[in-house]
Amino acid sequence: MTDSLRHTPRLSAVDTLAERYAVDLCQLSPMTATAAGIAGYDTELDDLSPDGHAARADLARTTLRALAATPPANAQDRITLAAMTERLGLEIERFDAGEHLRDLNGVASPVQTVREVFDLMGRDGAEAWDGIVQRLTGVSAALVSYQTSLRQGAHQSLTPAIRQVKAAVRQAERLAAPGSFFDELAAEGGALPSQSAALGSALAAAATQARAAYGQLAGFLTEEIAPLAPLDDAVGRDRYRLASRYFLGAAVDLDETYQWGLAELSHVVADMEAVAAQLGGPGTSIERAV
Repeated sequence: MTDSLRHTPRLSAVDTLAERYAVDLCQLSPMTATAAGIAGYDTELDDLSPDGHAARADLARTTLRALAATPPANAQDRITLAAMTERLGLEIERFDAGEHLRDLNGVASPVQTVREVFDLMGRDGAEAWDGIVQRLTGVSAALVSYQTSLRQGAHQSLTPAIRQVKAAVRQAERLAAPGSFFDELAAEGGALPSQSAALGSALAAAATQARAAYGQLAGFLTEEIAPLAPLDDAVGRDRYRLASRYFLGAAVDLDETYQWGLAELSHVVADMEAVAAQLGGPGTSIERAV
Protein backbone atom coordinates (compact mmCIF):
# COMPACT_ATOMS: atom_id res chain seq x y z
CA MET A 1 0.00 0.00 0.00
CA THR A 2 1.36 3.41 -0.95
CA ASP A 3 1.78 6.17 1.60
CA SER A 4 -0.95 8.23 -0.09
CA LEU A 5 -3.44 5.39 0.23
CA ARG A 6 -2.32 4.49 3.76
CA HIS A 7 -3.01 8.00 5.01
CA THR A 8 -6.23 8.64 3.11
CA PRO A 9 -8.97 9.16 5.73
CA ARG A 10 -11.91 6.80 5.50
CA LEU A 11 -15.18 8.48 4.64
CA SER A 12 -17.84 8.36 7.28
CA ALA A 13 -21.34 7.13 6.46
CA VAL A 14 -22.51 10.76 6.33
CA ASP A 15 -19.64 11.69 3.99
CA THR A 16 -20.54 8.77 1.74
CA LEU A 17 -24.15 9.94 1.53
CA ALA A 18 -23.00 13.47 0.71
CA GLU A 19 -20.68 12.16 -2.00
CA ARG A 20 -23.46 10.05 -3.50
CA TYR A 21 -25.84 13.00 -3.47
CA ALA A 22 -23.26 15.16 -5.26
CA VAL A 23 -22.76 12.54 -7.98
CA ASP A 24 -26.50 11.99 -8.47
CA LEU A 25 -27.18 15.73 -8.52
CA CYS A 26 -24.55 16.32 -11.19
CA GLN A 27 -26.24 13.70 -13.35
CA LEU A 28 -29.61 15.40 -12.90
CA SER A 29 -28.21 18.95 -13.13
CA PRO A 30 -25.14 19.23 -15.39
CA MET A 31 -25.28 23.01 -14.99
CA THR A 32 -24.79 22.62 -11.24
CA ALA A 33 -21.79 20.40 -11.93
CA THR A 34 -20.25 23.06 -14.15
CA ALA A 35 -20.92 25.78 -11.59
CA ALA A 36 -19.20 23.64 -8.94
CA GLY A 37 -16.21 22.95 -11.17
CA ILE A 38 -16.96 19.23 -11.45
CA ALA A 39 -15.75 17.87 -14.79
CA GLY A 40 -17.53 15.37 -16.97
CA TYR A 41 -20.90 17.05 -17.46
CA ASP A 42 -20.06 20.02 -19.67
CA THR A 43 -21.82 18.77 -22.79
CA GLU A 44 -25.35 18.86 -21.36
CA LEU A 45 -27.91 21.24 -19.88
CA ASP A 46 -30.58 20.65 -17.25
CA ASP A 47 -34.02 19.27 -17.85
CA LEU A 48 -36.04 22.30 -16.73
CA SER A 49 -39.43 20.66 -17.19
CA PRO A 50 -41.71 19.72 -14.28
CA ASP A 51 -40.40 16.15 -14.56
CA GLY A 52 -36.80 17.34 -14.32
CA HIS A 53 -37.57 19.38 -11.22
CA ALA A 54 -39.50 16.46 -9.72
CA ALA A 55 -36.51 14.17 -10.22
CA ARG A 56 -34.25 16.57 -8.34
CA ALA A 57 -36.83 16.98 -5.57
CA ASP A 58 -37.11 13.18 -5.28
CA LEU A 59 -33.33 12.97 -4.94
CA ALA A 60 -33.48 15.54 -2.15
CA ARG A 61 -36.21 13.59 -0.35
CA THR A 62 -34.38 10.29 -0.66
CA THR A 63 -31.15 11.82 0.58
CA LEU A 64 -32.88 13.50 3.52
CA ARG A 65 -34.39 10.20 4.64
CA ALA A 66 -31.01 8.52 4.42
CA LEU A 67 -29.35 11.33 6.37
CA ALA A 68 -31.99 11.18 9.09
CA ALA A 69 -31.22 7.50 9.57
CA THR A 70 -27.45 8.00 9.71
CA PRO A 71 -25.91 8.99 13.06
CA PRO A 72 -22.99 11.43 12.91
CA ALA A 73 -19.58 10.01 13.72
CA ASN A 74 -17.91 13.31 14.59
CA ALA A 75 -18.29 17.09 14.68
CA GLN A 76 -17.72 17.36 10.92
CA ASP A 77 -20.61 14.96 10.33
CA ARG A 78 -22.87 17.06 12.53
CA ILE A 79 -22.06 20.14 10.43
CA THR A 80 -22.65 18.22 7.21
CA LEU A 81 -25.97 16.90 8.47
CA ALA A 82 -27.14 20.34 9.57
CA ALA A 83 -26.16 22.01 6.30
CA MET A 84 -27.61 19.35 4.02
CA THR A 85 -30.80 19.01 6.05
CA GLU A 86 -31.41 22.76 5.86
CA ARG A 87 -30.63 23.11 2.15
CA LEU A 88 -32.39 19.96 0.95
CA GLY A 89 -35.38 20.56 3.18
CA LEU A 90 -35.75 24.06 1.80
CA GLU A 91 -35.39 22.77 -1.76
CA ILE A 92 -38.34 20.45 -1.15
CA GLU A 93 -40.39 23.26 0.39
CA ARG A 94 -39.75 25.44 -2.65
CA PHE A 95 -40.65 22.60 -5.00
CA ASP A 96 -43.87 21.83 -3.12
CA ALA A 97 -44.77 25.54 -3.28
CA GLY A 98 -44.40 25.48 -7.07
CA GLU A 99 -41.52 27.94 -7.22
CA HIS A 100 -40.02 26.07 -10.18
CA LEU A 101 -43.20 26.77 -12.15
CA ARG A 102 -42.73 30.55 -11.97
CA ASP A 103 -38.95 30.79 -11.89
CA LEU A 104 -38.61 33.85 -14.10
CA ASN A 105 -36.93 37.17 -13.36
CA GLY A 106 -34.38 39.56 -14.74
CA VAL A 107 -31.43 38.44 -12.60
CA ALA A 108 -31.26 34.79 -11.58
CA SER A 109 -33.56 32.42 -13.45
CA PRO A 110 -33.06 29.91 -16.29
CA VAL A 111 -33.28 32.79 -18.77
CA GLN A 112 -29.88 33.88 -17.43
CA THR A 113 -28.33 30.64 -16.17
CA VAL A 114 -28.68 28.73 -19.44
CA ARG A 115 -26.55 31.42 -21.06
CA GLU A 116 -24.23 32.06 -18.14
CA VAL A 117 -23.14 28.44 -17.82
CA PHE A 118 -21.02 28.95 -20.94
CA ASP A 119 -18.96 31.53 -19.04
CA LEU A 120 -17.86 28.77 -16.67
CA MET A 121 -16.70 26.31 -19.33
CA GLY A 122 -13.11 25.67 -20.25
CA ARG A 123 -11.98 26.89 -23.67
CA ASP A 124 -8.57 25.28 -23.98
CA GLY A 125 -8.27 22.70 -26.73
CA ALA A 126 -10.53 21.05 -29.26
CA GLU A 127 -12.21 18.81 -26.67
CA ALA A 128 -13.39 21.81 -24.66
CA TRP A 129 -14.80 23.46 -27.77
CA ASP A 130 -16.49 20.21 -28.81
CA GLY A 131 -18.24 20.32 -25.43
CA ILE A 132 -19.33 23.89 -26.08
CA VAL A 133 -20.80 22.84 -29.44
CA GLN A 134 -22.76 20.02 -27.81
CA ARG A 135 -24.05 22.25 -25.05
CA LEU A 136 -25.00 25.01 -27.49
CA THR A 137 -26.95 22.46 -29.48
CA GLY A 138 -28.87 21.58 -26.33
CA VAL A 139 -30.01 25.15 -25.59
CA SER A 140 -33.21 24.70 -27.58
CA ALA A 141 -34.30 21.57 -25.68
CA ALA A 142 -33.45 23.17 -22.33
CA LEU A 143 -35.50 26.28 -23.07
CA VAL A 144 -38.42 24.24 -24.40
CA SER A 145 -38.41 22.21 -21.18
CA TYR A 146 -38.31 25.49 -19.25
CA GLN A 147 -41.34 26.75 -21.14
CA THR A 148 -43.20 23.58 -20.17
CA SER A 149 -42.72 24.48 -16.50
CA LEU A 150 -43.77 28.10 -17.00
CA ARG A 151 -46.81 27.01 -18.97
CA GLN A 152 -47.89 24.61 -16.23
CA GLY A 153 -47.36 27.38 -13.69
CA ALA A 154 -49.55 29.72 -15.71
CA HIS A 155 -52.31 27.10 -15.77
CA GLN A 156 -52.08 26.97 -11.97
CA SER A 157 -52.08 30.78 -11.62
CA LEU A 158 -48.40 30.70 -10.65
CA THR A 159 -47.12 33.44 -12.93
CA PRO A 160 -44.29 35.92 -12.34
CA ALA A 161 -44.96 39.64 -12.28
CA ILE A 162 -45.17 41.47 -15.60
CA ARG A 163 -42.10 43.59 -14.86
CA GLN A 164 -40.03 40.44 -14.51
CA VAL A 165 -41.51 38.99 -17.69
CA LYS A 166 -40.71 42.11 -19.68
CA ALA A 167 -37.14 42.16 -18.36
CA ALA A 168 -36.69 38.53 -19.36
CA VAL A 169 -38.12 39.21 -22.82
CA ARG A 170 -35.64 42.03 -23.39
CA GLN A 171 -32.75 39.79 -22.38
CA ALA A 172 -33.96 36.91 -24.56
CA GLU A 173 -34.36 39.23 -27.53
CA ARG A 174 -30.81 40.53 -27.11
CA LEU A 175 -29.47 36.99 -27.02
CA ALA A 176 -31.49 36.11 -30.12
CA ALA A 177 -30.10 39.01 -32.16
CA PRO A 178 -27.29 38.47 -34.70
CA GLY A 179 -23.93 39.22 -33.17
CA SER A 180 -25.10 38.38 -29.65
CA PHE A 181 -23.11 36.44 -27.06
CA PHE A 182 -23.58 33.14 -28.89
CA ASP A 183 -22.15 34.45 -32.15
CA GLU A 184 -19.26 36.02 -30.25
CA LEU A 185 -18.56 32.71 -28.54
CA ALA A 186 -18.57 30.85 -31.85
CA ALA A 187 -16.31 33.46 -33.43
CA GLU A 188 -13.85 33.13 -30.55
CA GLY A 189 -13.58 29.39 -31.00
CA GLY A 190 -13.51 29.51 -34.77
CA ALA A 191 -10.72 32.07 -34.81
CA LEU A 192 -8.27 29.94 -32.84
CA PRO A 193 -5.52 28.68 -35.15
CA SER A 194 -5.61 25.24 -33.54
CA GLN A 195 -9.25 24.65 -34.44
CA SER A 196 -10.39 22.90 -37.58
CA ALA A 197 -12.68 24.41 -40.18
CA ALA A 198 -15.25 21.74 -39.35
CA LEU A 199 -15.31 22.77 -35.69
CA GLY A 200 -15.66 26.42 -36.66
CA SER A 201 -18.65 25.58 -38.85
CA ALA A 202 -20.19 23.48 -36.09
CA LEU A 203 -19.80 26.32 -33.62
CA ALA A 204 -21.42 28.80 -35.99
CA ALA A 205 -24.36 26.48 -36.64
CA ALA A 206 -24.84 25.71 -32.95
CA ALA A 207 -24.72 29.41 -32.08
CA THR A 208 -27.42 30.11 -34.66
CA GLN A 209 -29.58 27.40 -33.10
CA ALA A 210 -29.07 28.87 -29.63
CA ARG A 211 -30.02 32.36 -30.84
CA ALA A 212 -33.15 30.94 -32.47
CA ALA A 213 -34.06 29.17 -29.23
CA TYR A 214 -33.88 32.44 -27.30
CA GLY A 215 -35.95 34.14 -29.98
CA GLN A 216 -38.58 31.45 -29.58
CA LEU A 217 -38.46 31.92 -25.80
CA ALA A 218 -39.00 35.67 -26.16
CA GLY A 219 -42.06 35.02 -28.32
CA PHE A 220 -43.44 32.48 -25.85
CA LEU A 221 -43.04 34.85 -22.91
CA THR A 222 -44.66 37.69 -24.84
CA GLU A 223 -47.59 35.71 -26.19
CA GLU A 224 -48.37 33.19 -23.44
CA ILE A 225 -46.98 34.44 -20.12
CA ALA A 226 -47.18 38.24 -20.28
CA PRO A 227 -50.99 38.36 -20.77
CA LEU A 228 -51.41 36.36 -17.55
CA ALA A 229 -48.74 38.10 -15.48
CA PRO A 230 -49.87 40.11 -12.44
CA LEU A 231 -49.05 43.81 -12.30
CA ASP A 232 -47.76 43.80 -8.72
CA ASP A 233 -44.19 42.84 -7.93
CA ALA A 234 -45.07 41.93 -4.35
CA VAL A 235 -45.05 38.16 -3.82
CA GLY A 236 -46.56 37.91 -0.34
CA ARG A 237 -45.15 36.95 3.04
CA ASP A 238 -45.08 33.18 2.50
CA ARG A 239 -43.09 33.29 -0.73
CA TYR A 240 -40.83 36.02 0.63
CA ARG A 241 -40.12 33.94 3.73
CA LEU A 242 -39.04 31.00 1.54
CA ALA A 243 -36.95 33.19 -0.74
CA SER A 244 -35.20 34.96 2.11
CA ARG A 245 -34.25 31.64 3.69
CA TYR A 246 -32.95 30.43 0.35
CA PHE A 247 -30.70 33.45 -0.18
CA LEU A 248 -29.66 34.04 3.44
CA GLY A 249 -29.33 30.48 4.69
CA ALA A 250 -31.25 31.50 7.81
CA ALA A 251 -34.74 32.48 8.93
CA VAL A 252 -35.08 36.14 9.88
CA ASP A 253 -37.83 38.20 11.44
CA LEU A 254 -39.31 39.82 8.34
CA ASP A 255 -40.96 42.73 10.15
CA GLU A 256 -37.82 43.55 12.12
CA THR A 257 -35.70 43.28 8.98
CA TYR A 258 -38.00 45.62 7.07
CA GLN A 259 -37.89 48.18 9.86
CA TRP A 260 -34.10 47.96 9.94
CA GLY A 261 -33.92 48.35 6.16
CA LEU A 262 -36.19 51.37 6.14
CA ALA A 263 -34.15 53.00 8.92
CA GLU A 264 -30.92 52.39 7.00
CA LEU A 265 -32.51 53.82 3.85
CA SER A 266 -33.51 56.98 5.69
CA HIS A 267 -29.89 57.44 6.83
CA VAL A 268 -28.68 57.06 3.23
CA VAL A 269 -31.22 59.57 1.95
CA ALA A 270 -30.24 62.05 4.68
CA ASP A 271 -26.58 61.73 3.69
CA MET A 272 -27.46 62.28 0.03
CA GLU A 273 -29.49 65.38 0.87
CA ALA A 274 -26.59 66.77 2.92
CA VAL A 275 -24.15 66.25 0.05
CA ALA A 276 -26.63 67.83 -2.38
CA ALA A 277 -26.80 70.92 -0.14
CA GLN A 278 -23.01 71.13 -0.06
CA LEU A 279 -22.86 70.96 -3.85
CA GLY A 280 -25.70 73.31 -4.73
CA GLY A 281 -26.63 75.18 -1.61
CA PRO A 282 -29.52 74.77 0.83
CA GLY A 283 -32.63 73.20 -0.68
CA THR A 284 -30.84 71.59 -3.64
CA SER A 285 -32.59 68.38 -4.54
CA ILE A 286 -30.73 65.09 -4.91
CA GLU A 287 -31.78 64.96 -8.58
CA ARG A 288 -30.38 68.44 -9.17
CA ALA A 289 -27.11 67.52 -7.46
CA VAL A 290 -26.77 64.45 -9.67
